[in-house]
This record gives sequence, structure tokens and C-alpha cells, in this order.
Amino acid sequence: MKRSILKIIAAFITAAFVFLSAPQVKGVSTTTRHMVLIEASSKRILKGYRERERAPMASTTKIMTALLTLENASLDDTVEIPREATGIEGSSIYLVPGERLTVYELLLGLMLSSGNDAACALAIHVGGSIEGFVDMMNSRAEELYALDTHFTNPHGLHSNEHYTTAYDLALISAEALKWEVLTQICTTKSAYIPYNNSSEGGRYIANKNKLVLEDFNGILGLKIGYTTTAGRCLAAAAKRDNMTLIAVVLNCYDMFEECKTLLSGGFSDYTLKQVVRCGEEIASVNVKGAVQKSLKVITSKDVSVPLKIGEICTVSKSLYTPSLTAPVERGQEVGKAQVIIGGEVIAAVPIVALEGCRRNSFYERLKALAFTFFTGNKIYSQ
Repeated sequence: MKRSILKIIAAFITAAFVFLSAPQVKGVSTTTRHMVLIEASSKRILKGYRERERAPMASTTKIMTALLTLENASLDDTVEIPREATGIEGSSIYLVPGERLTVYELLLGLMLSSGNDAACALAIHVGGSIEGFVDMMNSRAEELYALDTHFTNPHGLHSNEHYTTAYDLALISAEALKWEVLTQICTTKSAYIPYNNSSEGGRYIANKNKLVLEDFNGILGLKIGYTTTAGRCLAAAAKRDNMTLIAVVLNCYDMFEECKTLLSGGFSDYTLKQVVRCGEEIASVNVKGAVQKSLKVITSKDVSVPLKIGEICTVSKSLYTPSLTAPVERGQEVGKAQVIIGGEVIAAVPIVALEGCRRNSFYERLKALAFTFFTGNKIYSQ
């Protein structure tokens, strides 16, 4: 009895210390050490605190594990569980060597029950080994410009060389959200998966994300995590009125409430506005050495950004050179359109050639020279 009371007192003191020592961020009564809120398509930071400082991220690591699995395996692939993927410390779905599960079933165990053994089984299936998969994780992080992230394992158990930032994890989450099946998995509240090749019974897999269980408006899921070093971590996403926001908190005592506050505030304060339209004509550019005297150049994709009421957004359009030289390929990048808010470049979209044009043949150049010599006029650029 006395021991139980002491434990309760210790827990209360710890909670009070965390709350009183927590940073104060405007709009968030925060107990988090690192946090960020971004809009998924533009990656614009809407709110942040220590969002680019490195920190351990516990099982939110599994967002990258799921992303690489979806990119490199089929959901109906059968995985025979290797011995190396069993008996992993921490959270587990209690895999048995030799049993056979599909990639989809292992993803359920990975994202709902945070199975460290499921993470290892998927890593070996996709990467050939844990080490091979970790190399893939680090390469993919670099491709996503998550440059302050480094992985040493597929599950998130603590290692001094295993870290990310709140912003990097938001970037990884934005890429993972492109897979609709992942949001379906992450918002599943419970499921059964087979146990040891048995057709009878199975493992009960329950989602641990309270935002999903409480049906938070527009929730898309993602992942929670905890280790004693990393603290409580959560990457959460929601979509309303065609705008997807991602909130990430690392080492956050009240992670669910913090993310709810971040997401709700973002949806209240911002509206997604299209500022660049794909195919918008920018200019007609002179082309040297081609029959065509000029070539239309256009924006290559749509760009939408989150804006507050009254916030000013400008689009700066510039070409790399004032004229082009043949040959020019259709879709060739010739410039950039930059979206600027408050002096900061939020997004950039390539300006490309609408059509291709070939270089003049020797005969055509000779004909042009002759025409110019006899008439004093140019019929096309040489």
C-alpha cells in the first residue's frame, strides 16, 4: 500500500515538473519539447517550436518503415517470419518463426499495435536484412530532404544515432499520406490477424491512437511512440475542406491534446488557396537556331498554399535565360515560379517548354543565310 502511494506521488511530481518546465508557445499550452504543424502539399510551417532540433522519435520511426514497405512490396505478398524478427523487446504482436502472414497483416500489426517484431519482419522482407533496410531508410530520408534524420533500426528502440526532427518527421509523414491504404490502416480501430498459420482465432490488434478512437474531425491517423528517452511522441494528420495538416510532437507529456490543439488551430486560422495553375502561359521565348522564332513556356503544376485571412502571397516568375537555343525538348525546364509569403519562398514550380523544337538542318541554315544576304531580312533565327 505504502509503495503504491509512493508511486502515485512520484508520478504526480514528474508530471508537475514536466508541465512547469515546459516552453510556452503562443496558441499552444504546450508540454512538448519539439513540435511543428505543416500543411502537407506545400510543407509550409504554420507553427513550430524547436522543430529543426534533433531528438529521438521512438515508434514514430515506423512511419518510414510503412512508407518503404508500401513503395517496395505488394500488400498480398506472403512473408514467412524469420527467427531474427521474433522475440524483439518492447511492443510486440508475438510473431513465431516460420508462420506466414501477408504484408497487409504485418502493416496492421506495425501501425496499430506498434509491433517491433512486425517492423523487423517487414524490414527483412523488403531490404533483405535489417541492415539493408536501414540503408534504404536513410537514403529515402535524404530524398525527402529530411536531412537531420538518421535511422539505425526499423522500429524506434533507442539508439544514440537514431533521431529525427519534428519537421523532418512531418515531411516523412506527408509522403506516407500519399498512400491511401496507409490512412485506411491507421484509422482502423481494431482488427484480427491470424496466429501461427491457424485458421481459427487470431491476434486482436487494437489501435492506440486516441485521436482515431475519439473520431477527431478529419483524422487520417499516423503513429504514436514512446521510450523513456524519447518520451511520448505523436505524428497526427487530419484533412478538412481539401486541406491536410500534419502535427508532430516529440517528447510531449500530453501528446494527444497538443496535436488536437495544433490541428484545430490550423484549420481555424488557415485556408488552402491555389496560387499557381498548371499550364499557365508565362511568356513566348525567342529560340536561336530553330525554324520557330519563339516558343511558349508554361507552369508545370498546380500549387496551393495555406493562407491566413489578409495574408499576402506573391508569385515570382523568372527564366534561366532570356532566350533558348535549339534543340528544345517538350517539358524542358527553362525557369522557376516561386511562391513567396512574408519574404520567404514557400514553394517553387518549374516553368517548362510547352512544345519541343528541333535545331535547323545544314540546308535550312544555308537557305536562311542566302535569304538574308539577298534581301537583308531574316526568315528565322540562325
